[in-house]
Amino acid sequence: MGRHRSKAYQVTFRRGAGAFTLVELLVVISIISVLAAILFPVFAQAKVSAKQSGELSGLRQLSVAFDMYRQDYDSAYVPLYWIGPGGQTRPDNFGVFRWPWILSDYTSSLDIFFSPADVEGQHFRGRRATERFWGYLFGLVPSWGYNSLTFSPPGVERGTFVPIKDSSLEDPSDTLLLASSYWGTGEDSLPTGYYRLYPPDQWAGVPPLNGLSYGHVWPRFRNRFAAVLFADGHVKLLTIEQIAQEEIWTAEREN
Repeated sequence: MGRHRSKAYQVTFRRGAGAFTLVELLVVISIISVLAAILFPVFAQAKVSAKQSGELSGLRQLSVAFDMYRQDYDSAYVPLYWIGPGGQTRPDNFGVFRWPWILSDYTSSLDIFFSPADVEGQHFRGRRATERFWGYLFGLVPSWGYNSLTFSPPGVERGTFVPIKDSSLEDPSDTLLLASSYWGTGEDSLPTGYYRLYPPDQWAGVPPLNGLSYGHVWPRFRNRFAAVLFADGHVKLLTIEQIAQEEIWTAEREN
């Protein structure tokens, strides 16, 4: 009988050759868990870094568009918006030419105005063929807002704006032109960007955190950083605390 049990054991062993024992399987699972714990944060950080790069790349492209516009308009910056007759654009903006529409002639695609990091903005971009008012909303909700009070302040007549010229800037390298933005101020607000920014003295603060908290500037990265395009064309990520410094909003030479 002893020989019979020994033979049976040997057969079982041969059948199990090449398979994992329970202990070996647990060891493999443990190793995979450790690797996952190490790699998942790396992958997540790589994804965030890719979105940051996409955001900064979009701002650089818009910087080129701003430069081209100024070359055509005697060094003047883009007006915040102007109103005209509808039917002039495809899709129709119903005659509301906010700065993205004005700059669109200097870009290769309307897609440039939406950051890959602005997820809801990308969803909105995808509705272009089906959204009746897409052309109107496009000018309202790009991924970046314009520091219009510095670069295109209101004129004497209501609804008019008088863009400044390059020569008015004391230090373009320290003057905020565009920054990551967010519209959402209520349940019905589109959860994407907004076309204009307000300086720190008009920020509502937090809580609650919404589009008005930082004057439509939005900390799109790690809930703390926003991408900024400066008037001289360089881009960088800044914290909300850094963006709250008044001097980067009003660096205009007094005449």
